[in-house]
Amino acid sequence: MVKRLPGKSIKQPVRKSKKKGQHYRWWFIGAFFFATVFGILFWAFTGITHFRSSKVYYYNPFPATAEAFADSLKSKGYIRSSLPLQWGFQYQEITLLKPGLYVIEHGKNGFGLAASIRRKGVKDYVEIEIDRFKNRNNVLPSLEKQTGVSLKKLKKIMWDKDFLDSLGEYNKENAWAMFVPGMYRFPRNFTERELLENIYDAHLFYWDDEKRRLAKEAGLTPDEAMILASIVYAETKDVNEMPLIAGVYLNRLKKKMRLQADPTVLYAANAMQANRVREKHLKVRSPYNTYIYKGLPPGPIGIPSQEALQAVLHFNEHDYIYFCAKDDFSGCHNFAEDFEGHKSNADKLRKALDKRKVR
Repeated sequence: MVKRLPGKSIKQPVRKSKKKGQHYRWWFIGAFFFATVFGILFWAFTGITHFRSSKVYYYNPFPATAEAFADSLKSKGYIRSSLPLQWGFQYQEITLLKPGLYVIEHGKNGFGLAASIRRKGVKDYVEIEIDRFKNRNNVLPSLEKQTGVSLKKLKKIMWDKDFLDSLGEYNKENAWAMFVPGMYRFPRNFTERELLENIYDAHLFYWDDEKRRLAKEAGLTPDEAMILASIVYAETKDVNEMPLIAGVYLNRLKKKMRLQADPTVLYAANAMQANRVREKHLKVRSPYNTYIYKGLPPGPIGIPSQEALQAVLHFNEHDYIYFCAKDDFSGCHNFAEDFEGHKSNADKLRKALDKRKVR
């Protein structure tokens, strides 16, 4: 029995209403449901394209089901998700897509992109090859020869600050890193600017997450990987040696050593056709002279091969910090871990060059 104290009363504990608790629970479930539905609708009906230009071009080499076509666009980085586009194809009653070139417009959702693809169909196109060049100055004349566009206008655009700023943190030196070697397909009658913009977009698609990861593991950005690959390509045509040479240069970069890459010196001296590096070449004051300046040059010296690019991304790990062409003129190289070993190899090569009177 509870005794009451004079002048005081005992307060009974307040019991929460079960109905009130249930009300909050149902409110939470309803809010979660509507948020989920809204999220799905937002995801399905907002833009799914994933590039910077107003439109890009995708080449479908074989007949593809709607699902395979959408998955391919996703895997190559054109769209963020394939499912909304698949829904769009179902709505448009598209089950099979023909081989050919398709326009992929920016800002479209899955339904809008499917409608655009159905409306425009496949485009008549031209094939353009960005070839491998030891000297980057050859790439624009090659594009002019293949397409008939103006070389003068191409050069003007490549050096235009507003155009370079529109691509991101590019300048007239490192912008050459956007020229990834390979076969490109564009609709006919494009302008010089459209050509360069789509080459840049193709460069972004080339550098997918996996390649960016490999470049980062090597301590490089994608553009730096292109710069180093251009040097590797100029050093050797032996694809088996390319990962070794890439490893040498990466070792030197890690040790804060000058690269001392002969091709960069010859590029700086405008003497890419020279058979050997002379004292006059080494004295040229240029950021491309890696005998004078540390680190990578400010841009690629040429357009590397795919093999050279892969060699940089899959470089050989070793302790070599020197290499020198063999004195048998096979095009292969001797590698060394110290200067004494390198000096011996270099002396052999110098004597062989002098004997053949190579200037």
